[in-house]
Amino acid sequence: MYSIVKKVVVAAAVIFGLSMHSATAQTADERMYEYVEGKKAADKNDNAKAREWYEKAIAKGNATAMYQLGWLYDNGYHGVAKNEAKARELWSKARETYARAAERGNADGMYGMAILYHRGCGVTKDVDKAIEWYRKAAAKGSAEAMFAMGNLGYSFRDFNKFKADILNWWTQAANKGHVEAMYSLGFFYYEHESEDYVQARKWYTNAANKGHVQAMYRLGRIYYEGNGVSKNFVEARKWFAQAYDKENNESEKYLIRIDEYFADQNAEKVYEYAEGKKAFNRNRYDKIEYEKAREWFKKAADKGVEIAHQRIEEIDIMLAMNTPEFKSGLQAWEEDGIPEIAVSRWQKAAEKGNIAALINMADMYMRRLRQPNKAVECMAKAAELGYSKAMNDIAACYRFGTNGFSYDPAKARELLTKSANKGNYEAKYTLVKMKNE
Repeated sequence: MYSIVKKVVVAAAVIFGLSMHSATAQTADERMYEYVEGKKAADKNDNAKAREWYEKAIAKGNATAMYQLGWLYDNGYHGVAKNEAKARELWSKARETYARAAERGNADGMYGMAILYHRGCGVTKDVDKAIEWYRKAAAKGSAEAMFAMGNLGYSFRDFNKFKADILNWWTQAANKGHVEAMYSLGFFYYEHESEDYVQARKWYTNAANKGHVQAMYRLGRIYYEGNGVSKNFVEARKWFAQAYDKENNESEKYLIRIDEYFADQNAEKVYEYAEGKKAFNRNRYDKIEYEKAREWFKKAADKGVEIAHQRIEEIDIMLAMNTPEFKSGLQAWEEDGIPEIAVSRWQKAAEKGNIAALINMADMYMRRLRQPNKAVECMAKAAELGYSKAMNDIAACYRFGTNGFSYDPAKARELLTKSANKGNYEAKYTLVKMKNE
């Protein structure tokens, strides 16, 4: 799935002229302060502000700003009214400016001409002519043009026929400092080149060291999963944290897992926690051993070992699943496949405070019966019983004012703090995010 999405994105970037710039702008136009500010605004969908900055850049002869502003007018994005005549006027000026630069042997001008022909902006769309200009620009040292040539090969359905050309063009661009080319090489080697993790890690590292956020995330995955290297949670956490700091939300779940792992490892230094793990692992699914483990974890929790609360919750759920009331509902679901019967039986268990019944009822209401309000009611009851994950769910309702809950960030923080104090790292991360909101 990811490779398909990547292919479409890369192809669209070239076809629509939205070049995938590296962290450091490659052309003189892209380095101009006014253009940079315009691009920042456009990336935030503040197109009215982007137009202001692009117009300032255009006043200084910036052809790329002409192209980008033309794109905004042509599509009528938010903050910029659709005006096809204005778009054509801007693209015509951009073409004149690019052409003059190209005549002087300027690589940026040649690259600009390629983009216009590729997209058909102010000229008749002509991919062959675009390739001709890309090649001229690449011959003059344009890393953007080299990257675009690699993208062209990758955009074909049967791109394996062009694998050598793709790698050649991207490598040339990467060697000239093109960060997106470095990332693309890492991705290609990881996904397509017989899973060459050594080369993938090399290029991901180069891109990540240049500030490429997705490369940081992918490096974290490599070290977390141990692809081509020994698993290394310290190294994985380093890269996930860097990506997360740059608003890569995919990294959060891995940071939570790693932090929980290290918390568990550190907790083993406490005698009571270590004994609890021994009892827990001694004979899985044995009620007596679970109860012994719970006693040890409770002693560890009383000593301030937060993660011990998470082990207690896990044991409480397992013990709750072993009760006749819960098993009755589970049997009904497994044998009859009728969610209403399972829920009605779990309801009896839930009335006795059975946490497993509440959790499974919430899941059944949400996924099978399509009754989200009922699901939230179950999680609210689980939160009242002190289940930390349920506290997180209800905190989210207060935080955003959803599912019948009033907007109350103070109440959200209160619940999250209780959850965090029970060693729940999802709550810890959410509290940090709320401080910055």
